Amino acid sequence: MAISMDLSQESYTITSGEQGKRRLNLLAEIFSRLGEPENVLARMRQLARPGGRIVVEDIDMSGSYCHPQHRAHARSVGPYTTAVRRGGGEADLGRRLPAIALAAGLGDVHWNVLRPAHASGPHKHMTAVTMEKIRPAVLRHGLATDQEIDSILTRVYSFVQDPATLVALPRIVQVWGTA
Repeated sequence: MAISMDLSQESYTITSGEQGKRRLNLLAEIFSRLGEPENVLARMRQLARPGGRIVVEDIDMSGSYCHPQHRAHARSVGPYTTAVRRGGGEADLGRRLPAIALAAGLGDVHWNVLRPAHASGPHKHMTAVTMEKIRPAVLRHGLATDQEIDSILTRVYSFVQDPATLVALPRIVQVWGTA
């Protein structure tokens, strides 16, 4: 199965690919940007071999935080959530993934919730990197100007340089089951 996405156009297509039904299907962190995640997961189940494993994960953006609280970090989360919503998605979809998997007819459904937090290293920069990646959508939806985004990025990159700060990424919900 292949899912091809053009996030600049907020569209996707699902195909079974040339090799037919698969034993393992994995889809990570794109459900939240789709307008109909239930249909995507149901289609994944249809394209999988009977008994094949389906693994999905997505975020729960409201779980993102930093310590100490920092205005630029908070300012970066809001535009992400709004841009995803205006594009037809749901930034906090992760919390619904188990229910979506069950509704799609997956069997033997299990889930896990991860809470990545970083005091150092490259993952501590994910808030700023995400803001850079969503800049076109933020601008398109009029959620901030280029200058405001530049200011947020400068302040967030400065914040993460301090070893006494902590950045917690959104919760990641992982769900797996059988077709």
